[in-house]
Amino acid sequence: MKLSEIFDKYDIDAFRESLKVDKHNLDAMLMEQPMLQQHVSEMAAEVSSMRDSAKERLSRVDAQVAKKLRNQLMIEEGKVSEARIDREVPLTKEHKEAFFIYNELVALSTKWDALKDTFRNRAFVIRDFVSLYTANYFTDTSFRSASNPASVKNFEHSYVRSAMAEGRKARNQLSGIENEVELLADVDDQSKDSSTKPAKSRAAASNASNSSSSSEDDSPRARARRRRANRSGRRVTEALGSNGAESE
Repeated sequence: MKLSEIFDKYDIDAFRESLKVDKHNLDAMLMEQPMLQQHVSEMAAEVSSMRDSAKERLSRVDAQVAKKLRNQLMIEEGKVSEARIDREVPLTKEHKEAFFIYNELVALSTKWDALKDTFRNRAFVIRDFVSLYTANYFTDTSFRSASNPASVKNFEHSYVRSAMAEGRKARNQLSGIENEVELLADVDDQSKDSSTKPAKSRAAASNASNSSSSSEDDSPRARARRRRANRSGRRVTEALGSNGAESE
């Protein structure tokens, strides 16, 4: 078989198109994968066999050329120099032609071996696509987001707004807890100084609450803080009252 016929029969470009995986047609991909892999493996084996045959032919050609040169030198000079023969064999036309064919088949065989390995990896790629499909990765929302940049942008903005809102909520909760803790600490200090006078402590706590309420602004956040402070003050006052009753 001529070299041109070999390249026409074992055209690797025709199989490169089969490497593509259609994520919308995974069932067909799964069914055709074993047949394609088997066919590619057989083609790679045939090319490897032709490569080995070309190598063997190159060796025979070199041996025939060396024998011809040896006889010619014996007739012309009466002696044979093997070193000279080794230098002249690669320069002959017969060796160049045989080596060219062998070299081309080596390159073709290397490409087919790489294609065979790639088809083997294609099976794992299809398996991963199937796993993504069963995990509902390829949903309508995903398709719209992938094909519509505006949807992706809107999703990003929505995600950022949601994250900012959650951050504000967490900061407000933390601020309320800190205010309540500070108020409880202040009232606790006052209760230690006047543990025997619960009535006076209640009046002092009430006056402090009223004065702080009058000094603060009338914003919604301030009103909320005052309500939390009043609730905390009442709880502490009730606790102090119960402690005083027990001591009496």
